[in-house]
Amino acid sequence: MCLIWFSYRNIPGYRLLLAANRDEFFARPTAPLSWRGDILAGWDEQGGGTWLGINRLGQLAALTNHRDPSRQRPNPPSRGGIIMDYMHSGQSAAAFIKELQQHAQLYNPFNLLLLDSKEMLFYSNADNRVRRVETGVHALSNRFLDTKWPKTRRIKELLAPLTLAITPGQTDPEPFLTALRDRHQPQESELPATGVGLEWERLLAPVFIDSPTYGTRSSTLVVIGNDGRIDFYERSYQRDDDAVNTTREKHVRVNPSHTTRSRA
Repeated sequence: MCLIWFSYRNIPGYRLLLAANRDEFFARPTAPLSWRGDILAGWDEQGGGTWLGINRLGQLAALTNHRDPSRQRPNPPSRGGIIMDYMHSGQSAAAFIKELQQHAQLYNPFNLLLLDSKEMLFYSNADNRVRRVETGVHALSNRFLDTKWPKTRRIKELLAPLTLAITPGQTDPEPFLTALRDRHQPQESELPATGVGLEWERLLAPVFIDSPTYGTRSSTLVVIGNDGRIDFYERSYQRDDDAVNTTREKHVRVNPSHTTRSRA
């Protein structure tokens, strides 16, 4: 996944609103949003994991690649498996990251967001640091949390007015999913220099990426209310155009102590 925007404990009635785009090669096999055991996610059928998911305890995990071509490893384990490990671990976010740090350098560079019943943490193996997420609005792409890239600034601008109009319990996913299809191309002078070359920097700069072989495969909105209700929406896109393929939604209810009541 390449872009995550989220509002953490910043909107009355909501613990978390998270909107994200997953960018990937179209040839990589993917399965849409569904339950597999106790995990709700879209699925990377090649690597066997996921980029964003929740479990029946209400824990959430999301991962982006950390763009640094100089640190690519030969035959690394799939980063999507990290989310699966957290979901199955039964550990707090802090305890899981403490263990992960012992072998995190086996993976290609990644950024990880973990939510449990008490807190939200950010960790990147690019610097091996753990950061507690503060109340407020944040954005993450392929650098560190709140790095000011054109696409992170853009998504904050697009979603700011939507958060002001939210009524607890009545979140309409459509405006958020529409904003995630924004194709604004920033000026060349604004582009980061991450080592992938100017052509790729241009391609990767918009919120929504569109090219014949690589692009935005799906958009996601996750809404977690203070009452324990979780709404999970995923919209996938067809290859080679922006026609909507499918929009799926699932609804879960948990309590703050991580005792599951139901799922649908």
